[in-house]
Amino acid sequence: MLHYYQGNALYDYIITNKVERYNFVTGNMWQLVYGDHCSTPKLLIVVSGVDEKDWGDFSDREIKAFRQLNQLSNLHQLPCFLLQFKAFGDTFDEINLCKSSHQLSFTKLTPRQLKDLFRDHGLAVNDKRATKYLNDKVSSAYHKWQRDTLGSDITVSDIDLWIHKDNKLFAVCELKRSKVSLEKWEPYEDDFKNFRLIHNLSYPNYKFFIIYNLRTPSPFKDDISLLKVFEVDFSQSQPIRYVDTYPVERLISR
Repeated sequence: MLHYYQGNALYDYIITNKVERYNFVTGNMWQLVYGDHCSTPKLLIVVSGVDEKDWGDFSDREIKAFRQLNQLSNLHQLPCFLLQFKAFGDTFDEINLCKSSHQLSFTKLTPRQLKDLFRDHGLAVNDKRATKYLNDKVSSAYHKWQRDTLGSDITVSDIDLWIHKDNKLFAVCELKRSKVSLEKWEPYEDDFKNFRLIHNLSYPNYKFFIIYNLRTPSPFKDDISLLKVFEVDFSQSQPIRYVDTYPVERLISR
């Protein structure tokens, strides 16, 4: 099976220290939010790339991620699906789609039927190749199909991290990292449409944060010792506000 996940030191820290109130999906799985060109959420999908032996079966990880994403879809009565694609071979020719986290059964779709599904749920699918999806950070068969097929008039974001407080969902987070120093890094305006999409999905029930850490390419180091945090709220005159910079052990705590 092809593996697209390249690692994340913050995820590793959460796992190693068993900080259970922080949740995320990793490996060949993504929790995606699709919106129109105005960043209005229209559709949520858990996308899962699976090996041949797991094709057509539901894993515990898939079910958990699906039900978790449903928490946000239920806020705005949005459709939420689980989609399996083949992470084996080199073709994107068949999809398994589940439309309910309470009635777990797959329907097989062709890529053409999947494109029609997006259109049927209010997304203006066109034939213009998208220039930017998910920061161009993944290259799975599904994401390649998405770039080449869905066009340039939709907005797509993924949820990187979920935070719980008192056993209830408290916030969702976007994780950012680059070689720019903590002192200088600020959220890029090119990402504002994606940030607005997540805000429109989570607001007003849940908070939305951006967490940034330094990652140097040579020598490689994914440095999470300090984490720079911003709060996102597009209902305010200053939609993205710097909160503070925290040692990882202070921010990511039980």
